[in-house]
Amino acid sequence: MIHHKTPQYYQTVLALALGSAAIFANLYCLQPLLPTLANDFGKGLLDITLVFTIATFAMAGSLIFYGALSDAIGRYWLMLLSLGGTSLVTLAMVWAEGFEQLLFLRLLQGVVLGALPAVAIAYIGDEFSPHLVPGVVGIYIAANTLGGIGGRLLGGFIAESYSWNDLYIVMTGLNALALLALYRWLTQPKNFVSQPLKVAGVLRDIWHHMSHFELITIYVVIGLAFGVFINLYSYLAFILVEPPFNAGSSFIGLLFVTYLAGTFASASSGWIAHRIGQLNTIVFGILVFMLGVLFLFSADIRVTILGLTINAFGFFLAHSVSSSWVNGHAKKAKASASAGYLVFYYLGASVGPLMLYPFWHTGGWSRTLIGAELYLSLSLGLLVWLMLRLRKAKAAAVTLA
Repeated sequence: MIHHKTPQYYQTVLALALGSAAIFANLYCLQPLLPTLANDFGKGLLDITLVFTIATFAMAGSLIFYGALSDAIGRYWLMLLSLGGTSLVTLAMVWAEGFEQLLFLRLLQGVVLGALPAVAIAYIGDEFSPHLVPGVVGIYIAANTLGGIGGRLLGGFIAESYSWNDLYIVMTGLNALALLALYRWLTQPKNFVSQPLKVAGVLRDIWHHMSHFELITIYVVIGLAFGVFINLYSYLAFILVEPPFNAGSSFIGLLFVTYLAGTFASASSGWIAHRIGQLNTIVFGILVFMLGVLFLFSADIRVTILGLTINAFGFFLAHSVSSSWVNGHAKKAKASASAGYLVFYYLGASVGPLMLYPFWHTGGWSRTLIGAELYLSLSLGLLVWLMLRLRKAKAAAVTLA
């Protein structure tokens, strides 16, 4: 086991953080450019969001496969292959031309991006001392947010001065550096126990997780919440490029600095959950998120930025604790359970534009926010239902004892 405050601990955590940051920088770097790309390619809002959502959809589709494969062959090499494949596809995007070619490469990129996030949390659960797992998962997810921020900032500033193709020259270099760090510092697994890869067994594991009411409830809760969270930024970008704001892609990229509140929430999530309980922390995170959405009704950009900051804190607090909770409650095939969680997470991101579009189409930004609150209320209701079910089951077990 990897123990706290040892050289092995610091090197492994740093390697996971850098690998995670690189993956999510690649996934999100085009998001602040959606209005610019819509103008360049002559596409509408729903069509151009495919540039973003096709990668998250491809990632979601690959996660179960990678989770099952890692239960058989291990997590270490899959994480290295993920970053290596990402580096190659990113290099190819430097020469991409046309909307269809960009979509194809983003689809391929989503497939190779999926391996590292599919298995990283299971790797943490395998290799770190159990009491360290929640904290390390929090740091890993904090690195997700930093990668997302960095990728969007790079995308906004480079594309405004050069082009989105030039952005991928920079991303290729960063991917290569992250791959080198992962290769040199990631600890070789010592506690992994291989399970034979059998299709029937994989399907049984998937069915087990999907029929586990506790797991599936958390999957749906976070899928809904992430679909709202990530796509509010995309819709807001189309508001900001119009008068009176007339914002460029660099300013839209800067909005994602509000993710730093999510970085802080993720890093402190283990501490908070230890004091008030994991499910209570998830509920608290969703409530904070709902509060932040209310600030977005303001026409004052400063109030909007405050609302986005509150949203990021609330969502990533809920997400960090939910990831750890799933890993702890899966009875077997933990990588598949974590991958199932991420499938719903990225499916939420992929269908989010469709979830919010009817509200946008019929009433613009203010009605989109009403739709966001409705979806978050559904998430909150599912959490309360889960807590009541668990409380009832616990009471029944005590009575039988």
